[in-house]
Amino acid sequence: MRQTLKLFTPIFNILKIVKVWGDSMSPLYNDGDYVFISSIPLFFNKIKENSVIVFKSPLYGILIKKVCGSDADTGLFYVKGINPSSLSSETIGPVKKNDIIGTVLLHIARK
Repeated sequence: MRQTLKLFTPIFNILKIVKVWGDSMSPLYNDGDYVFISSIPLFFNKIKENSVIVFKSPLYGILIKKVCGSDADTGLFYVKGINPSSLSSETIGPVKKNDIIGTVLLHIARK
């Protein structure tokens, strides 16, 4: 199951609004929901297990996933979706810190 996100205009390149497409993070984030993401945690190495991140995948585009582990020495993060049929690091590989766009700060559910 593929999930693609659409980035909207960044605010000072620190805060971005992203529209969720697909259901890999359902029921937490559903198709049509919006999330505000911030790049600030990247600067301070504050991405922890269970953080929800938005990142660029070379094969799948922009994705949203939950961090389930990391390797601090190499800057790699292991991710998974909430929906059992979603992509995870087992399929797409670990996420490089440089590919992370931001972490989710706020969720706005669609009606």
